[in-house]
Amino acid sequence: MGAVTPGMATRGHGAIVNITSTAATLAAPLGGAYGAAKAAVEILTRSWATEFGTNGVRVNGVSPGPMRTAGTEEMLGENVEMLGQVNIRGRVGEPDEIAEVVLFLVDDRSSYVNGTGPVSSWAGRLRSRTCCRVSASPA
Repeated sequence: MGAVTPGMATRGHGAIVNITSTAATLAAPLGGAYGAAKAAVEILTRSWATEFGTNGVRVNGVSPGPMRTAGTEEMLGENVEMLGQVNIRGRVGEPDEIAEVVLFLVDDRSSYVNGTGPVSSWAGRLRSRTCCRVSASPA
């Protein structure tokens, strides 16, 4: 992000979407370093949204919740579906589902969205956490 954001600000437009995690806000007996790293990404997302938003750069994050990925399949094998038990939908998410959310956030249709991001929580509710107010960015 640090390499591209100043150039976007100079041009007066740009969109960055970070992938965060529910681990950033939900403590677990394992994965403290992972959760801490994702919490850092979340605060950086909101901070840069504030810092660069007036220059037309939108920075948002997406927290997918339980997902089927190469990592979860390697770790859990055929038991990866167990992750879906903690989601109200009763299944794990697929990467292409999150890709659609990311595509929306980089598209002009979301030009008013900055400093926030959808969260698919372990309880399965899609909610929006916002530190910075949603604000228009100059086109």
